[in-house]
Amino acid sequence: MDESFSQQQDTEPKVIAIHEYQNQLKGNVCFDKGDVMILLNDSNPDWWYVRHLKNGEGFVPKNFVSKMESLESEEWYAGEIQRSTAEDLVLAAEMPRGTFLVRKREGGEYALTINDLKYDSLDVKHYKIRPLDNASGFYITTHKVFPTVRDLILYYSKEPGDLCCRLTYPAQIIFE
Repeated sequence: MDESFSQQQDTEPKVIAIHEYQNQLKGNVCFDKGDVMILLNDSNPDWWYVRHLKNGEGFVPKNFVSKMESLESEEWYAGEIQRSTAEDLVLAAEMPRGTFLVRKREGGEYALTINDLKYDSLDVKHYKIRPLDNASGFYITTHKVFPTVRDLILYYSKEPGDLCCRLTYPAQIIFE
């Protein structure tokens, strides 16, 4: 790896590709899902200027990348979608019990939607993920508080706690 690139990676803000982008227009950078790039300029509301290790510098569509360590970079985060759409996604064909996603709700809250399939009976559970009043964490039940939504998801992926079941697989989020 180029030494100057790795040094910049430690200090510069980074983005991760959440979708593949293969547009060959001059001035744009092509990338694959999961590629990490250095964010050089995010002042344009639709196009960000980045440095890609293999493909150089250029513009990328903002909605195809996400700043590292943001919820948008998580494969289980669906953004602002309707409750009914969340249900359809976790109940998609062949998805097992525990398939889940997190969606944004009004008022700074999030919702965790889980496929709770039992004995061929389709069932979906929704849990509110609330921020603490002092913005120092998130919770579903007040006796278990987490510093981030990511930490909450990691915990419930290991054990069900007060949920209907353990979180197993992120739902396949489809962006149009």
